[in-house]
Amino acid sequence: MNIASVSGTTDATMQSSGWATVPQMSMNYTPTNSQVYVSYSASGFGWTNSMSLVEFRVLVNGSVQGGCMEKVGVWTDDFLTTYSVTTWSANFERLVNVSAGSNTSFTVQYRVSAIDGTAGVVINPQTTNANHRTLTVMDGF
Repeated sequence: MNIASVSGTTDATMQSSGWATVPQMSMNYTPTNSQVYVSYSASGFGWTNSMSLVEFRVLVNGSVQGGCMEKVGVWTDDFLTTYSVTTWSANFERLVNVSAGSNTSFTVQYRVSAIDGTAGVVINPQTTNANHRTLTVMDGF
């Protein structure tokens, strides 16, 4: 089995309402088989004063293969001294048809929308051990 993987190592604040590439979530790989297993997982926190929705999608050679979404919320009320932080996690897994022996690009994109407040999420693997973003391709299983 061959495994290719990339993990985000820097903290990232993501606030795009249009599709944008997740920082450090692109890679090229030349598969040896015509079908690969693609996995993307991520976890993080909501943007301050935000009630949002985050969507992720995985592209192979620019073609959308599917995705996942998660609700994200943060509530602060200084008047009542009430604070609530919503952590989130999302995961996508799928078998994908590819051209064996051809250099293939794998990319994860995201977009966020606000239900209330400022739209956005953070993924901070550099400062928080429980935050991560990882794209993995398995070939020859």
